[in-house]
Amino acid sequence: MLEDPPTSDASERIAGWFVRRGVPSMLQGSGLPRSVGQRMVPALVVLYLISLIPYVAAGPWNTAIDLGFAIGSLVLTWVLSNLVRRRPPFARIVRLGIIELALFVLVPSLLTMSTDAVGMEEEFGVDAATLGFGLWDYSWQVFLWTASIQLILLVMVWLLVELGIWTLISWLTRELVRGFERTGTTIARTVPMLIGVVTFFSFTAEVWQSLGPLSTGGYLLIILLFTVVSGVFLGGRWHFDLDAATRFETRAELDHALELAELRAHTDDIALPARAPLGRLQRFNLRLIVALSRLVVASWVAGSVFVFFTVLLVLAVDATVVKAWTQTDPSIIWQWSSGYRVFALTHEHLKVAGFLAVFSGFYFSVVSATDPQLRDELQDTAADAVRQACAARLALAHAYVDTAPGSGNPGLPPGSPQDQRDPHDEGRDEPDTHPPTA
Repeated sequence: MLEDPPTSDASERIAGWFVRRGVPSMLQGSGLPRSVGQRMVPALVVLYLISLIPYVAAGPWNTAIDLGFAIGSLVLTWVLSNLVRRRPPFARIVRLGIIELALFVLVPSLLTMSTDAVGMEEEFGVDAATLGFGLWDYSWQVFLWTASIQLILLVMVWLLVELGIWTLISWLTRELVRGFERTGTTIARTVPMLIGVVTFFSFTAEVWQSLGPLSTGGYLLIILLFTVVSGVFLGGRWHFDLDAATRFETRAELDHALELAELRAHTDDIALPARAPLGRLQRFNLRLIVALSRLVVASWVAGSVFVFFTVLLVLAVDATVVKAWTQTDPSIIWQWSSGYRVFALTHEHLKVAGFLAVFSGFYFSVVSATDPQLRDELQDTAADAVRQACAARLALAHAYVDTAPGSGNPGLPPGSPQDQRDPHDEGRDEPDTHPPTA
């Protein structure tokens, strides 16, 4: 692969398309810059400032100096990293190196060394015995704790950007809104059935006793468990034939997929049938499209169920009943008295309604993947998106060949069909016409 690969209008258009669609991993191996570090910068800057201010505020300085130190350290990091790379001091950051990443982790962590140990103990709610560093000074314990948090944040941001999850969800939501006439009919038919199934549980004392006193962290873990299980189930290989989506038998199939993606690429010289070259990361990213497509619809279902049960429970279950079921005083958010009854919205109402909503979304996810009719109605967005991404990946490989000097294919991703030649045709420029092996 070339260190400074050539570019073309076609390849740049496709590269931008991948980023907008939330599948930047499809650029891996193409030789085109994916600018992952550049897209990480805004999120890391915000997290950097947020992580700095509390620790500096714990020291013996006033708020103005705290804020000045946080911003000053950020600017200093920006300037020094550019100078080390022999770029203008305030040039736009194009990538994140070890310097920036190390400072993101170390600066907030080192600041804890100058803070009061007692104050930090109250901040985190832990002590030396809890962390298991009995022989270490407490400030070192907080340093390691802070560094661990910074590393976790760094990995989370990298995963979100590398997989384009936020962009992908935004795009899928827009596409599903466009097709809401069909999807909305499916949801309107499904939600009443789900409400009928779970209404019985909303008036069960055991549900209120289990969820009412539950801490926020424990409650969120339950919600996260249902979400993760739904995603894993929906992204399973048995629900979507990814191998079939990556293969194009005729030029009409390839051109049609590119047309749906609103892309134009020179495909006349691509030997067909051909398969889009995908690595493990790209395959995972495409399966993520399938899973998120269903999860977005499931979230609409869950949202509808949540609104219904919040209203129903406020009307039917007052604070006295909540106290009788949970054996604790309810946490009242809002209260309104009519002539004959006091209506109250409590945290317990929201917890029960939220649990029933997430359970309904999970149930809908399972049914949408196993019921043939429902699966066909909801498959279009995900299937078309994956098909278009595969066509763009194949076209990008070919567009790169057209711009590469010589007869070789330095810009092709490993395993690309255009990079497979018959041994008997060695030295010739014509593409191999034999179908590639899977």
